[in-house]
Amino acid sequence: MTGGSGSRGRRHGRTQVPPRRAPRIVRLVAVLAVGALLLSQCGDDEEPTDGDQETTDTTAEVGEAPTTTAFEPPPAPEPLPPVEPSQPAPAPAAAPAPAPAAASPPAPAPSGPPPVAQGVMPDLAIAVDGYAHAVFVQEYFSGPVDGYSATSSDSGVAQAGVRAPDMLIVAPVSNGSASITVTAFGAGGTATQTFTARVGAGPEPVTRPATAAPAPAPAPPAPAPPPPAPDDSDELLPIDDDLPPMPPDTGDAVPTDTLPPAEATEAPTLSGQVPAQTVGIGETITVDVRPYFGGIIQGWAVDTSNSAVVRVEPPPGAGRAVLRGIAAGTATITVTAVNSLGEVAQAFNVTVGASSTTTTSTTTTTTTARSGSTGILVLVGSNPSVAVNVGQSTTLDLSQYFSAAATSFAVDDVPSGVQVSVTGSIATITGVTQGDHTITLVGSNANASIERPARIRVN
Repeated sequence: MTGGSGSRGRRHGRTQVPPRRAPRIVRLVAVLAVGALLLSQCGDDEEPTDGDQETTDTTAEVGEAPTTTAFEPPPAPEPLPPVEPSQPAPAPAAAPAPAPAAASPPAPAPSGPPPVAQGVMPDLAIAVDGYAHAVFVQEYFSGPVDGYSATSSDSGVAQAGVRAPDMLIVAPVSNGSASITVTAFGAGGTATQTFTARVGAGPEPVTRPATAAPAPAPAPPAPAPPPPAPDDSDELLPIDDDLPPMPPDTGDAVPTDTLPPAEATEAPTLSGQVPAQTVGIGETITVDVRPYFGGIIQGWAVDTSNSAVVRVEPPPGAGRAVLRGIAAGTATITVTAVNSLGEVAQAFNVTVGASSTTTTSTTTTTTTARSGSTGILVLVGSNPSVAVNVGQSTTLDLSQYFSAAATSFAVDDVPSGVQVSVTGSIATITGVTQGDHTITLVGSNANASIERPARIRVN
């Protein structure tokens, strides 16, 4: 009991804090902490001035909550009057937007009617070693046409092009066939024609019979016995035992040395269009194309586009085309004139119809240039040279040595060693005395005349 009483006595002897005072101490500590915090904030924000309100004593009795001093915020500054701008501020320049890509303009719509193909262009047959063919394509198109172009399906066989304004040129390259397409173009559109160009071996050359060797000259007669010696010592005259024998007279002109041909200064030119021709089946026509070419011409070529319709016969002379109708239809004939500086060609159509009962088997077409109204009077070829025996005659066709513009012919300056007569264009020459003689050939028309020499050798 004593121990327990002692413990209770000690507990009762301790000083007990009244239960009501503990919360008051806690509240005092909290108030002091809040006040210190407020004072520290006011001291940091602003230095005290004379105009500021004085703070009241924050010390409060223990157990009473201190009253804090309320701070009034400083008066707000008077707002400045708005400044009216003297002129409106420029708006910021807007960056230029990128321009949209220009759209390609639409293709212009065709205006006007387009060209129209008419008829059918015939096929061409060309010798691989021959000349280029020319065809005028205007007659195969109608309507408004601004120009033409041509293409070949195989340029290794034949090449094609158009020379302004409307001449189609087809040149052979190698054996074979190629399709040639001709296009006519205008404001309203295009039109085409297509045909076949066949390139192959040319016609067999015309073989002429070999000229027979002249018969051996007869042995000269035995010389006559010499005359008796004269009594005087006069010198005897020589006799003509050493003269060479004369060749036999065949009646034909024998070509001898000729003068050199005239030198070309430019390529041949065209001087007109050969007109279209007609011929009956089995008949022939001779077309003189010389009036439609100009310049110095050293060679000619004549080709047909369809030998099954029109066949080219061996020509009788330079610048003339002999054509035979084989079957009904139309073929294109191309004539080419050549010299050392170039060539030129033109084409014309030949229509083959039924045989005419009022014409002969051979018809000669005379061109308008023969009337002297058109064409140029010029020399053709080299100066002629012929040979004839004494007492014999030969003939010479004077028209072969003048252009087709010549309408009449004559021979002037005839020496006594020969006799010459002229009928039409044929000159008959007769040998009178041995030797070399020169005559003058004359070609004329209504407007002019030209001359050239010819050499005659009489044996």
